[in-house]
Amino acid sequence: MTDKELDKKIAEIVKKGDKVSIFERNVLAIAIYSAPLAKRLLEADALSAKERKFEICKGKDPIDINLVNKKTLSCVYESPAREIEEHVASFEKEHSRYMTLFFYGIGNGIFLKSILGNPTHKYIVVLEPEIEILHAALSLLDFSDDLRASRLSIFQTDIATHTHYYTIFSFPGVKETAMLYNLNIYNKFYDAYMDDACKANEDIMTALIQIVNEVGNSPKDAYDGIANTVQNTPTMIESYPISNVAKARAGKNEIAIIVATGPSLAKQLPLLKKIAPFATIISVDASYPILKKHGIKPDYVTSIERVAPTAKFFDSPASEFDENIMFIVASLTHPKTVSNLKGRKVCYALRPLDFEKGYQDINYGYVGSGTSAAHLALDMAYILEHKKIVFIGQDLAFADDGKTHAAGHIYGEKEDNFNLQGEYIDVAPKYGGGGEVKTTKVWNLFRNFFETFIRSRINKDPSITAYNCTEGGARIAGTVEKPFAELVDETVKKGVLKVEPNVERLSATKRLKSLRNARKYLKSVIKFGDELEAKLKKEFLKLAKEIEKDKALVKDGKKAEINYKKLQKIANEIDQIKDGLNNREFLYGYHTICSIFLFQQDLELAKVSARPSDTPEEKKDKLFEWVSLHGMWLFNFAGLIDAQVNMLKDKSAKWLSPSEAAKYDDAFAIAKIGAKKPTAKPAKKSK
Repeated sequence: MTDKELDKKIAEIVKKGDKVSIFERNVLAIAIYSAPLAKRLLEADALSAKERKFEICKGKDPIDINLVNKKTLSCVYESPAREIEEHVASFEKEHSRYMTLFFYGIGNGIFLKSILGNPTHKYIVVLEPEIEILHAALSLLDFSDDLRASRLSIFQTDIATHTHYYTIFSFPGVKETAMLYNLNIYNKFYDAYMDDACKANEDIMTALIQIVNEVGNSPKDAYDGIANTVQNTPTMIESYPISNVAKARAGKNEIAIIVATGPSLAKQLPLLKKIAPFATIISVDASYPILKKHGIKPDYVTSIERVAPTAKFFDSPASEFDENIMFIVASLTHPKTVSNLKGRKVCYALRPLDFEKGYQDINYGYVGSGTSAAHLALDMAYILEHKKIVFIGQDLAFADDGKTHAAGHIYGEKEDNFNLQGEYIDVAPKYGGGGEVKTTKVWNLFRNFFETFIRSRINKDPSITAYNCTEGGARIAGTVEKPFAELVDETVKKGVLKVEPNVERLSATKRLKSLRNARKYLKSVIKFGDELEAKLKKEFLKLAKEIEKDKALVKDGKKAEINYKKLQKIANEIDQIKDGLNNREFLYGYHTICSIFLFQQDLELAKVSARPSDTPEEKKDKLFEWVSLHGMWLFNFAGLIDAQVNMLKDKSAKWLSPSEAAKYDDAFAIAKIGAKKPTAKPAKKSK
């Protein structure tokens, strides 16, 4: 079935209105998120009885429905009704409080329908290897409402991609249940598909690890980034806004070359020099010194790191070589990088991170959703509407001789940080196919981001093509692998020179408005932080006093004297504090730093929350443990808020205090007046 035939068939089903069958309702819901699966289901529906691999066998009981492989005579169930009842009872006894569940195998669908009856299960993912079994289940039971609401996601295993799993873990609250993840196989029939199940489990774990790593494991990185952004705010507002870069230059050139610093870069430099007049060159910060040494002038240089070592890439003073290069640098960059970039054209851009989003200033944001300068370069190539986006030097793997970076890299061709062993080492599919290459888990996460971006944005637009012309290293799925020489020759033959129109800063009036909005935002964040810290400390003291008293009662064998009503009241007050974390000031101002801490705490709390509590005694014990765990939660949380409030006050002192704010206002006012052309007054007539 072609895509056009699928569209036609979907249109025919929609026209039926209320007369659609159960199967058709399910297919319409699945088509929203997976057209390939909808296509396969419709193809399976068109099979004759003779062509089918599985046959449905129904007994007298409504749930006595079995599926039999006509060739092997193996059955999905031995006794469907009994097995399903037993599986539902045993599964719910252990998992009734689980918010997210993953299953391998749908069977006849009745077990799944029963599990969906528990509203605590917010997200259920089902993987099925056999399309005919899936077709049978979707013909028997209506799952369309849950499918449309994304509460239920059904995939055939060979269709499900990393992007699908990544998206599921991006749903609200799902990644917080990571510690509870398990691919449940509740039916022995699927033991025969164990290799496929293991592969699916590995793919799910890869997506889970990526999204957990994106949260981070240390608040320090987030803390440093916010500190740098606050300190750099006036510099950012004085820089070239990203909105003006896009407005002036989007759609002007067809091809963009993203220049990374993998070991393969050296062999591509002569070709890069040849194509330079005809293509936009977007260099990552580490490639900039290499290109400068070889006399290849990039149009853009991207930098995204918040640490001081990045400044070394810009150690040399600004020169004629730097004229008209636009440096696209994250606002959270280290102040030393800002200092080294003086004298160059710089666009300090806000990244789409929580704190930066709080500025709500589209003139200076938002780009750089990935974790590396190359990811920012891909963002830029997409924003500037290039139709051909080309990677070179993007090895994402060790060279055969163990090198990690290109010749001429400031930190060496074998960077010490990558001399890793054991759990840090990984493998990736080889460029060009035919095997694997040695890489690191970090590089594989970088590769996963590229692949997700390409699948979700570039490949959905038929006018854009991503090329991997690295000619070495790891394969990047979704790109067209092509020799760089061929692409260079094709481009040079066209003879269309690139154009890079001038980019203007915002007017003095608009810059002053941006600065005033930044002040207003930061003042509200600081005020909220002071109030939240006081509330957390007050609740902690109350909780600590009560838990200390209750622990003494337990020690003395007087557990029955614990005031559980008071514990429940404290638990409710903690819930109120958590509910208050959904407002703008917290989500924008503090979530970036606190999210890592809150996420790690939620992983532990999720295990307690999901634990069954059927008897009154179990409920009391669970309440006591729940409140006790929140003691350190409140204490550490208050400490994080206090640290950030003090940092915000310190880093903004030079532009937020009334006296300093007046100086900035005066400077902008002078710039505004200076921009006006004086008009000569007519001379007075003498009497």
